[in-house]
Amino acid sequence: MEISRKQLEEILDSPGPLELAGAGLGQAYLSGADLGRADLSGADLSRADLSEADLDRATLSGADLGKANLQKANLRRADLSKAYLGGADLRHACLRRANLSEANFRRADLRQADLTESDLTGANLSGAKLHGARLHGARLTQANLEEATGVADKWQLVWEIVTQGGAKRSLRNADLSRANLSEADLRGADLFKANLNKAILRKADLSSADLGKANLKKADLTSADLRGANLDGAKMKGATLTGAELDRTIDSRKLVEDQTP
Repeated sequence: MEISRKQLEEILDSPGPLELAGAGLGQAYLSGADLGRADLSGADLSRADLSEADLDRATLSGADLGKANLQKANLRRADLSKAYLGGADLRHACLRRANLSEANFRRADLRQADLTESDLTGANLSGAKLHGARLHGARLTQANLEEATGVADKWQLVWEIVTQGGAKRSLRNADLSRANLSEADLRGADLFKANLNKAILRKADLSSADLGKANLKKADLTSADLRGANLDGAKMKGATLTGAELDRTIDSRKLVEDQTP
C-alpha cells in the first residue's frame, strides 16, 4: 500500500496510535516524527529518514528498514522481530528493551547505540559496527556476530557462553557484571572471584560451579540450579533466589542478608 506525501501528512496529524501496517513508506521523510505505539508491521521503510523519530513501543515486526536513517531514533521497547535493517544507520539510537529477535542487522551501523536489556535472540549482526554499543542485560543467544566489528571483549565472552556453552569453562575473575546469562550452561564452571554483579542468571545451570568469593550482588538467580555449587565467600546481598535450587543445607535467606565486608 503506497502512501502519498499528502496522505502521510494527514495520517501523522491524526490522533492516537497510527495504523500503518504494510504501508509503502520507502524513502519517506519522517525525521523527528511521533510514531510512538504505531503499527508499522510489514511496512516498507527502506531508505526512509527516521532520524530522531519517536518509535517508542512501535510495532515494526517484519518491516523493511534496509539502509534507513535511524540516527538517534527512540526505539525503546519497540518490536522489531524479524525486521530487516541491513545497512541501516542506528548510531546513537535507543533500543532499550526492544524485541530484536531474528532481526537482520547485516552491516548496520550500531555505533554508540543503546541495546540495554534488548532481546537479540537469533539476530543477524554479521558485519555490523558495534563500537561503543551498550549491551548490558541484552540477550545474545544464537545471535550471529560473524565479522561484526567493535564488539567489546566482555560481550564477546557473554555471546560465547550463551551460544556455545560455558560448562567447566575457566571464568575465574571474569567481568560478567550486568550480563544476561539466562539459561546458560555453566555446570562445573570456574567462576571464582568472578564479577556477576547485577547479572541475569534466570534458569542458568550453575550446578557444581565454583562461585567462591564471586560478586553476585543484586544478581537475578530466579529458578537457577545451584546444587553442588561452591558459594563460600560469595557476596550475594540483594540477589534474587526465587525458585532457585540449592543444597538442602543452604538457607537462601541467609545468603542474601547484609554481609560484612
